[in-house]
Amino acid sequence: MKAQATAVPPTPGTDGKKRRKKKNNDMEENEEGSLTKPHPLFLKLRIPPKADDSPSAAPTITLTFSYLTTLQIVVVQHELSSKEKEPSFLQDLFSNDSGIYSPLVANDYL
Repeated sequence: MKAQATAVPPTPGTDGKKRRKKKNNDMEENEEGSLTKPHPLFLKLRIPPKADDSPSAAPTITLTFSYLTTLQIVVVQHELSSKEKEPSFLQDLFSNDSGIYSPLVANDYL
């Protein structure tokens, strides 16, 4: 008894050629969000006023340090316990550092 080979017609899209998936706008938005996704661990530092100061005179400062894994940078957010307008005391710590650009040059290509 001889084996007979039968030809099976190819199904659409399985012609052996690799095809790229088309990106839609939702995927691009998700990629942008993943750039600024922080690591689940963070450091929250509370700095209370001096013991001899009245609580109304000096607010408690809270600094939250987070690591952005994709960008490989540490970011800091600040809060004040008072209801007054928050000063931007972390802005321009270094000359020409407005916080708009990443200090890591490789992030310019993402």
